[in-house]
Amino acid sequence: MSKMSHMSKQFQSGRYGLCLVVVLCLLLSSLALSHGKDLGSTTLELREKLSQAQKDLGTALYYTSAYRPPTHPIEALKPQPGTHARGVAVDIACNGTFISCDTIYTYAKTRFDGIGRYDTHIHLDLRGYPARWDKRKRK
Repeated sequence: MSKMSHMSKQFQSGRYGLCLVVVLCLLLSSLALSHGKDLGSTTLELREKLSQAQKDLGTALYYTSAYRPPTHPIEALKPQPGTHARGVAVDIACNGTFISCDTIYTYAKTRFDGIGRYDTHIHLDLRGYPARWDKRKRK
């Protein structure tokens, strides 16, 4: 029996399957953390609002950024860490995903404090006061 055939039988028997799943989960979670998608470090209020938004909009939302530590390269450039570093902000991919930025914007207007519009994503936050900005190159 060849070495590849032997390994294939081992995977089929489940001998390596669990290890592979664990390694993949660890890898994916470390990638998510390194790219700021750690919703676990966001506030409960933000997580609840995002959960409700997914139910109301009838689709999953793809978060491109959420909590970022103050040492994150984007936060480190700021005079003071921003809403992402406080755990009250998320960026959601749109325009090319399952939902448009316009749909998310319309929904968020009465539910989130800060709303920033970009070409590929929308920023939502709970900063405690209203703020709107539009950084789209193509409007």
